[in-house]
Amino acid sequence: MKTILREIRKSPLAICGVLGVVLFFACMYPAPFLWLRDKVGGRSSKNFDEWWTRREVQWRADEMNAARKLRAEGKLDAAAEKLDRLLSRPSIKIYWPHPDHIREELALVRRDQGRFEDAVREVDAVIDNSPNYLDAYLTRIEIYYAMKDWHEVLDLCEEINDRLKEKKTLESSDFKANYLACQRHAMAWMRLGEFQISENEFRVLIKSAPMDRRNYTLLAEMFARKKDYKQALEYFDKACQLYEPDWDDPE
Repeated sequence: MKTILREIRKSPLAICGVLGVVLFFACMYPAPFLWLRDKVGGRSSKNFDEWWTRREVQWRADEMNAARKLRAEGKLDAAAEKLDRLLSRPSIKIYWPHPDHIREELALVRRDQGRFEDAVREVDAVIDNSPNYLDAYLTRIEIYYAMKDWHEVLDLCEEINDRLKEKKTLESSDFKANYLACQRHAMAWMRLGEFQISENEFRVLIKSAPMDRRNYTLLAEMFARKKDYKQALEYFDKACQLYEPDWDDPE
């Protein structure tokens, strides 16, 4: 003990430096110290496991949100890198972001990059893993819509409708997926030049959701393609008075 005190007197700055480093790492990287605390205190490592899980879940959610923001900003390579890193993490029980959600987002990034085959491969992996997850089919529709494969879009929209009929228990996300698939179905007919079919389907959508301005905007676009600009302007004016649907609203 006397020897230690003598050394401290000789080099007080060095000792303070060592203590500072220890305290720095204790603040920045607390996991080893928490583990040591639990072991020394004779407590189970359960508390540490719960702490690690909470921290891991929060990290994954932050990374997922960051990847979505990067995609919205057009920074696709950076978004793909984050999503690939998330997929490489060990599997844990977590609702969001589930690996299916990560792959779905990665499929949209690949679509935006123009890598359509990779995009389809990612979303097909989600469908194989969760065949009743209708949002994945909707993502697949978005990919083929970007590819301008209108007939495939029509087939996929009808597949969503068939899947919906097969499900015994429906969730709010299922109704959303079916509704958006119906919009894409009508849009695909419009792109194919089948204006009467497209108009009929848009009017059915307007009847079911009269406050959704998107339907009026799309119907206006259809009339513009028919060069009926008076009708197009009327529906564009109507759309300006409405709002986007709130998917959290049960109605």
